[in-house]
Amino acid sequence: MVIGAPHGSYDEYTAEIVKRLAFRTGLAAVIARGFTPTEAGGWRINVNRPTEKTFLAPEFEVSTTRSREVYDRFRNIVLDAAGGDLRLYIDVHQYGRGNAIQVATVGINAAQARNMKLGYQMIRDRLLKLDSGIERVELVIEPLDEVEIGAWPAKAHGILSIAAKSLHIELPLHSALHSEKSRGLYTKVISELVKQAVSELAD
Repeated sequence: MVIGAPHGSYDEYTAEIVKRLAFRTGLAAVIARGFTPTEAGGWRINVNRPTEKTFLAPEFEVSTTRSREVYDRFRNIVLDAAGGDLRLYIDVHQYGRGNAIQVATVGINAAQARNMKLGYQMIRDRLLKLDSGIERVELVIEPLDEVEIGAWPAKAHGILSIAAKSLHIELPLHSALHSEKSRGLYTKVISELVKQAVSELAD
């Protein structure tokens, strides 16, 4: 079981959050840095799938020799961290267009998703009682809910396709991540949720 931050330099705060999640849960963490447009000639290498894209045409991804090499290396490090048997993989990202935590999934049924959503709400509300100044952020999760960011390329031919079960977590920049206090609280919430996922999904 592995937690990954494939865009550790590009998705703000995700490298540090994954390090904290690994510390709190005891799971292995794989964090990729670099591969941003500044470092890759105007292209972002996607790392968790064998493609790259430019913001001149962000809807298109192209497979290149370097993007395949980067993905192969990332995949091999994840598998090595898992001991060769990747039963549960958790990808952590950041996005800026909404206010809910979005979770795309692989190998998760509606009942499992419902349990995770209820668990998230209980954990969040318990921790928010300790600090009412932090925004109450909702969670949407497949296949129970529709999610805007479905991580389809990574599901089709990337890291999400090689684990028995996968969670692709998108953290909203302007709510869950907008302050140090909020990041701290939602890191605690996600770490407890990951522990629940490990106990319920790993078999």
